[in-house]
Amino acid sequence: MLLSPSKNNGGEGPDSEPRRDNRLLRPDGTPIRIVIVDDNSLQRVDMETTLTDHGGVILGLTAWGNTALILARQQRPDVVILDIGLYGDMDGIDVARRILADTDIAVVLVTGRTDEQIRAQVESLNGPQLLYKPVRPDQLVAAVCRACGLEE
Repeated sequence: MLLSPSKNNGGEGPDSEPRRDNRLLRPDGTPIRIVIVDDNSLQRVDMETTLTDHGGVILGLTAWGNTALILARQQRPDVVILDIGLYGDMDGIDVARRILADTDIAVVLVTGRTDEQIRAQVESLNGPQLLYKPVRPDQLVAAVCRACGLEE
């Protein structure tokens, strides 16, 4: 859980308002458009909160690989954040491979696995960043900025 500044209590506690900044806004003021794909609903919500607090717009949330592809093709986000472990027939690496082959959408992969096989599979995709869980909010925002070509 992130603690945020508040007008009532110095920025900490349950009555805090969300901390807002513009790290996920382009220079012209338009927000980065994001799809979040993770099989853990709490992590999806945490990522959504973090990214919207920094100016991003969430176009879709899912735990399913097939749905991730549909969202990417229909919504045309700037970036898709993909957990490697997903529900359905495709894992995050399969989804990333298809998105990268068919679109100009950026991908950020996240995983709790640290084995060499995962690292090698991600490297074979030539592009996506890989973040290891637990992902800190600042790491997530920085990765999305890099993926979308924004200065940090």
